[in-house]
Amino acid sequence: MASAKQDSATYNMTCLLREWDRAPREKRRQFLQDFISHHHDRSGPELESELAQMASLFLARICVWIKLTYMSGTCLTEQLQALHIFLSASCR
Repeated sequence: MASAKQDSATYNMTCLLREWDRAPREKRRQFLQDFISHHHDRSGPELESELAQMASLFLARICVWIKLTYMSGTCLTEQLQALHIFLSASCR
């Protein structure tokens, strides 16, 4: 049975993903900046734990956004920094 803390983390992450899906470019940029500042030194298990076992869902959204916007350079720096966090977390 999941603890109240886990349930709360899952709910918060679900809300964040839903908000990401509806957010305009500047709000997504802010999400990425917050993610980068809070998670730049995390390991893979730490990322999974802090993102309520939904890190892969957030990573997928970042990858899709990169695919849709890389030619225009929209928030590309933040997107690549966030991607770097996920890739480097697998080595820690």
